[in-house]
Amino acid sequence: MYPIFLCVGIREGAEIKTENYSSSTILSGSFSSGSSFLRVLHVDDDTSQLEMLQIFMGQLDASVEVVSCGNPLEALKLVAEDGFDCVVSDYLMPPMNGVEFASRVKELKDIPFILYTGQGSEEVAEHAFQAGADDYIRKEIEPSHYEVLLNRIRHAVDKYRAEQIYRVIFDSNPEAILVIIDNVIEYSNNSAVSLFDVDSQLDLVGRRFTDFVLDNDLDEVGWMSLQRIITDNRVVPFELALRCDSGNLRLVMGTLQNMYFFGKPAQIYFLRDITERREMERGLMHTQHQFDRIFNHSLIGIGLIDKSHKIHRCNLLFRKILGLESCASRFGLLDEPRIFSKIHGRLLPGESIRFDLALDFKHLCDGGFLESNRVDVGQVELIFSPVMLEKGADGYLVQVMEQ
Repeated sequence: MYPIFLCVGIREGAEIKTENYSSSTILSGSFSSGSSFLRVLHVDDDTSQLEMLQIFMGQLDASVEVVSCGNPLEALKLVAEDGFDCVVSDYLMPPMNGVEFASRVKELKDIPFILYTGQGSEEVAEHAFQAGADDYIRKEIEPSHYEVLLNRIRHAVDKYRAEQIYRVIFDSNPEAILVIIDNVIEYSNNSAVSLFDVDSQLDLVGRRFTDFVLDNDLDEVGWMSLQRIITDNRVVPFELALRCDSGNLRLVMGTLQNMYFFGKPAQIYFLRDITERREMERGLMHTQHQFDRIFNHSLIGIGLIDKSHKIHRCNLLFRKILGLESCASRFGLLDEPRIFSKIHGRLLPGESIRFDLALDFKHLCDGGFLESNRVDVGQVELIFSPVMLEKGADGYLVQVMEQ
């Protein structure tokens, strides 16, 4: 599963529980704050609380710098000016309480905020989370409590850093990414905004994915839903036709996989726009069809020969003029002295060379130049042009006309 935890483009009102996050597990320690340096702003109108936190944090971890501030208004200036990894704040303070302060901090900067108070309640905690707080901790007398607080600070910072990493990765991903729960889009990245022709990520969040799917492909979505149930962690590929808000149709190729999103079972969709590719393929098929008609019904014998003298493809008239049983026959005329001396190493791309030859077919067969059922002598015009065959292999286009 993909352990993805993101803050942007998430449907408003989605249930978020901090215990569902574990950034050290998510990133296997790669982005864990560990022993890395942290700057923490501690805001409390009680100077004794400021001093105690400074002392115990210094004893617990020298890599944590605690900056103390006794006034929320002054603290807002510090947040705006200095780089802090986390804000720890009391609740009851003049001239604003911790919940109001949390809201103001989040308006300035998106950094972890922990409400740390001895006067709180479940109602206060709920208001704090609504204001943007990342955690809520009750103050305790025991000195060991400061170690708990330190762990919660590091946890909040780890979570924040992990989210920032994933946000950059996902929003810079060229593929459109959707996280879907029960057919409702819960998250979208920047590429999805372009794919669906909307103005922002929030224009997609909260909408039903099937509302974008053409009716003809709704059965495909039903099949995908079945696959989600039975495939566990396997990746499921699919192709769909989508109708965007602008009315444009998009053909997409994608994969989906099960995951958990904020503790809920979900699916992550990776979508790639293949509309232009399909149009090019259709154009190529049309061109190929036209080429086949010309190739097969031409009044000139046409053959494609690779450098090993194997006939790659030829039409019926080519075989008839040269007396070949099938296209599997070897085309050794490239080694015929009159032809070899003028072609090998001399014929450049875009050039052609023409031969008017009297071909003694019996002699050519006896010499191993041609596997022909003709035994006569025929006056033949041959035109050789260098071409590129399938997979970039060099070869020749040979045109044959009997005079």
